[in-house]
Amino acid sequence: MSALITALITLFPMQAIEAPAQVDAQVDPVILPAQQRGQTPRTRRAPAKKTPRGQPVPQKKRWLEVFWNIFPPPGNYTMEVGAAVGASFLETAYGGTNPNIMFRGHFGYRPNPRQNSLVAYGALDYMNYKQEAGELSYTSHYTGLMAGGGLLHYYGPLRLDATAEAGALVRVASQSDGTNTYRAFHLQPAVGAIVGGGLSLGGRVTLSLKAGARVYGYPVRTDFSVLYGLEWLIDARPIDMY
Repeated sequence: MSALITALITLFPMQAIEAPAQVDAQVDPVILPAQQRGQTPRTRRAPAKKTPRGQPVPQKKRWLEVFWNIFPPPGNYTMEVGAAVGASFLETAYGGTNPNIMFRGHFGYRPNPRQNSLVAYGALDYMNYKQEAGELSYTSHYTGLMAGGGLLHYYGPLRLDATAEAGALVRVASQSDGTNTYRAFHLQPAVGAIVGGGLSLGGRVTLSLKAGARVYGYPVRTDFSVLYGLEWLIDARPIDMY
């Protein structure tokens, strides 16, 4: 009997020592360091950024706000109509040039302003000039029917354009010597080029300045023009820049 009790006492201490070793062998080595520190393993999150308190909100500069309210870009509009007035320097039949008032109206179309700077337009011109020498007088009325195309682009509120055009000038001329008057009608082909710039106002209207040259008729004559214009951008949506 004493031998049995001695054997049991000897056996139980060995199991108590070996049991923790068996449990430790089954513990995930990644979780073990946290368990040893007495902490529950969890996923760490980045600390949330705190907005500093007491700092003033940045204020808009008044002059920039006023500038962009007056001169915002017009956005990707597709249609415009315009009117212009200026001076045309016509080459006369007697040699030299004769300055005259010129009027022009036009309709412009931009087929895809998001992708390119192409523009096409049609224009109607009117100008006249008169020369007198004593009782002899000579008067010409020109009506131009032109169509053209080229490039038009806005850099912020600034506009740049360059186009070429072709069409015809209808000239009605009259000559008088004080007693008799003679009238003539001429239809003359014409080609020309125009370059110009402008400034957007309110994103829907543009003030422009353009210079052009044109050759027409036979024998060939040349005229130069400088025009101040106003374009209304029909479907413009001004861009808020500030």
